[in-house]
Amino acid sequence: MELTIEIVYISFAVILVFYHAAEFSVQMLYHRSTIGWDSLLITPQYCGAMALAWTELLIEGFLFPEMKIIPEIFYTGLALVLFGEFWRKGAMIQAGMAFTYDIKTSRRDGHNLVKTGFYKYVRHPGYFGWFIWSISTQIMLANPISVVVFSIASWYFFYMRIPYEELQLIRFFGDEYIDYRKRTFTGVPFVYDS
Repeated sequence: MELTIEIVYISFAVILVFYHAAEFSVQMLYHRSTIGWDSLLITPQYCGAMALAWTELLIEGFLFPEMKIIPEIFYTGLALVLFGEFWRKGAMIQAGMAFTYDIKTSRRDGHNLVKTGFYKYVRHPGYFGWFIWSISTQIMLANPISVVVFSIASWYFFYMRIPYEELQLIRFFGDEYIDYRKRTFTGVPFVYDS
């Protein structure tokens, strides 16, 4: 099947719907009592980023449609989107009740450190998956401006978040977390230990 600009538009829309529906569904499985509209992860910042992505896609698709339908770029981006989605949702499912959207400042009963599966290789596989997913959506669309903006914004978000979260995890798990941290990658390039 020939890649067309319409296929690119529809693919992006389907990916966004699937991402948010899957996030909500996983939250329903493990955090039913806290489920709400925020479980869809649609924030003002996210809406701004998606507005940029769609605007770039539509303008460049109108002005330079041939740039948007290069199969090698589209399918590489799509493969990376699926890879990121697999890591994120896999990490969420594996962590179960331990996975939350907000950083906890007190340890809950039954909160254990997950160090197997996805977590054996990456300390924050959900972040790793989302980082790959977010940038790869823009690679798939051949959106050069959004690739740069999404890369910087995603990296900065995790640069600010991960050190604080790791301080809390050290408070909860002590030497167990410090030892675990020595053996694993944060999941986001150039975001190092706190």
